[in-house]
Amino acid sequence: MDRCIRAGIFGFVLAVIVDIFLPPEPSYVNFYLNFVPQFLISLLVIYTFRLKAFKDGLVAAFMTYVLSYGIIETLGYALLYSENNIKQSITIDAGVIAVPIIWASTAMLAGYVGVWIARTRQPPPTREQQPTIPRELQNV
Repeated sequence: MDRCIRAGIFGFVLAVIVDIFLPPEPSYVNFYLNFVPQFLISLLVIYTFRLKAFKDGLVAAFMTYVLSYGIIETLGYALLYSENNIKQSITIDAGVIAVPIIWASTAMLAGYVGVWIARTRQPPPTREQQPTIPRELQNV
């Protein structure tokens, strides 16, 4: 479980860095496609850390999604607050309602696909073990 938590932390840091450098979505776009970087980063992290159990992949993917979303939204609201431009009201439409469902679904899909891809990866090459020193020479 330790590796999947490290993978999730690495994934959310990477997702926050990527999201900071992405341009904002134009106002004419009705889709909420900001889950795509988290999806790709979740796949990359699961593949890189060689997570082969489905629960480990889910933990890493959900940590990448949830933590990065929390940090990104907090930064966005902090910037609005620093400009003294606090949102007065939120218009609720189908996209606002569907975003949490889409995010959870894509996180589960990222965990499944990432583990499936990681299982096809070849194991790392093993080093040849050094010959052991005879017991008589160990205390010299």
